[in-house]
Amino acid sequence: MRLTEIRPALAEGRLVLCDRYIASSLVLQAGIDRVPKEFVQGLNAHANPPDLNVILTAPAEVLHGRLAARGSHGRFENDPANTDREVTLYREVIPLLEQAGITTLVVDTAPGVEKTISHLASTIGALWSQKHQEPAA
Repeated sequence: MRLTEIRPALAEGRLVLCDRYIASSLVLQAGIDRVPKEFVQGLNAHANPPDLNVILTAPAEVLHGRLAARGSHGRFENDPANTDREVTLYREVIPLLEQAGITTLVVDTAPGVEKTISHLASTIGALWSQKHQEPAA
């Protein structure tokens, strides 16, 4: 979703989920591509801050096994060393996000897809309900 889609959807009160956003920009562009962090932060300066930033992770050996089983989906996954680097870089980005006032939830996906989806659905549902509660009369 581009900002031309995100902002109107938010204005309509719709739930918006993005699979890449500020954290991934900092990890992939600043961390792995070595684009200056300040430049990447500047590019994201006008992005709407998320109500919740979710970082999906797992132990490196689990991630390596998944990548080996499904194959690479792009240049960041072509180098097996990037998996370990990404895990480390996401850990380093979390304090930056929290300093910027972005609530971040780190979810270990090692227990499997069903448990991960259930946990995320519950967390996002509770946040959505809290945000859209009717004011007390």
